[in-house]
Amino acid sequence: MFTGKSRENSKIMRLSVDQIIKILKKEKASDLKLAIKILKEASNLSAEEILNLILDENKEIYIPISIFQNRNLSSLQILVKYLKENLNLNYSSIAKIINRDQRTIWTTYNVAVKKFKDKIEISNLDFKIPITDFSNRNFSTLEVLVNFLYSNFNLKNSEISKIINRDQRTIWTILKRIKGKKFEKSF
Repeated sequence: MFTGKSRENSKIMRLSVDQIIKILKKEKASDLKLAIKILKEASNLSAEEILNLILDENKEIYIPISIFQNRNLSSLQILVKYLKENLNLNYSSIAKIINRDQRTIWTTYNVAVKKFKDKIEISNLDFKIPITDFSNRNFSTLEVLVNFLYSNFNLKNSEISKIINRDQRTIWTILKRIKGKKFEKSF
């Protein structure tokens, strides 16, 4: 399928990332290298992100927690900007995945772009959170993130604060707020 011809490459570039991933799962491994190169150019995804999408049976998107180290944006702005720019998702897809209104996503993205023009950088892939965790509207994105790190990795407040570049007292406050909302029972 992937012969390197420009005509076929332009056809591949018009396919969505999901369509390419479905095709790759059926094709030989030798075509994988060329496909990853084409996908990197077309979608701004790293090779590792592309492989994660190809190999992930559940189609679950995992967000690297290191993106939340940015102090210029709120956690929701970081999430929306990452999904829009790094994963090339449209507003309606983002809204559906994280259970928000499409207008909220549009507004959040536009404010984020005004505040921070650069692309969201991924500095570390040690910790990843499933995107569906952010769909619970009873909790803010930062509350979901802190609870995920605290519950799944048994990290101390100081360790969480270093990972997401927030003050330890902020982490403590968020954990107290989560307990007050009975976060553990909602999942």
